[in-house]
Amino acid sequence: MVLTNGISWDIYRIRFEKPIEAEAVCSLDLLGVNPRKAEDQERLFLLCKEGLSKAAMDEFAQKVQSVNRFVIGAIIISDPVVSLIRKELRQLATGLKVENGEIEEILRSEVIKREVIEGEAAAKAKAQIKKAGKTQRRPRPSEAVAAASAG
Repeated sequence: MVLTNGISWDIYRIRFEKPIEAEAVCSLDLLGVNPRKAEDQERLFLLCKEGLSKAAMDEFAQKVQSVNRFVIGAIIISDPVVSLIRKELRQLATGLKVENGEIEEILRSEVIKREVIEGEAAAKAKAQIKKAGKTQRRPRPSEAVAAASAG
């Protein structure tokens, strides 16, 4: 859905669930558009005939949901990344004893802004990361068949 007054354009993604949700995808101010800026070109594309197709809008909305400070913050404080930081720290100083909890606490209190890792948007991002991790760990049916036939 697109709402406009001719200058300001707001693009929303409507989800017909119970209750119906309207999620802001992006906003565009035509007076402030820089045609050389890739971000502005991408947003303008959404308003052209090809961009108004459902596929282009869904792809852009998915990118907006996935590439933002909340998701990146959730990734940074996830167990695999904290473990990788711990491994790198141990290589810096041999014999260093540091736990994942200590690293996570430093990330939460001193490295990442509180607004990025707390609140509703941060909780949604954390759930999104957790869900993505679960789907990646499951073997696909074709992989399970290949593994069974190889063994």
